[in-house]
Amino acid sequence: MAARLKQDIEVEAKDGFSGELIRVKTLDGQIASLEPATAIAWFGQSKSAEGKCVSAGCFKQGFSVNEANLQKGLNARPAMTGRQITIAQALADKMKLSPAQIAKACKLGECN
Repeated sequence: MAARLKQDIEVEAKDGFSGELIRVKTLDGQIASLEPATAIAWFGQSKSAEGKCVSAGCFKQGFSVNEANLQKGLNARPAMTGRQITIAQALADKMKLSPAQIAKACKLGECN
C-alpha cells in the first residue's frame, strides 16, 4: 500500500499461520517501525514457461511473526514455492515498481 499510495502508512496484518498481529509503519518509503521486530515476509514465486522465477502474485505473499511460524505455515502447505525475505526488502521491492506494475500487483503472476 505504501508503494501504491506513495505516502507513509501504518498497516496491521495477521500472521498467515497463527493469526498474530503484525504492525508496520513506513516513513519515506522505508520501514519506520515493525512489531514484532522478528516479523518476516514470504515472497511466493513460481516458474514461467521459460523456467524464470516470477512472482506468484500477492495471494502467495504474506507476513509471519517469525521464522518458526513461517516454517509451520510452509509445512502445512508443502506446494508453496518462493523464498523468505525481510519486510524491509518486500517494501523496497514494491517501491521500485512503476505505477502500471502496481496497478496490476494483485493479479496472479503480474507483480514481478
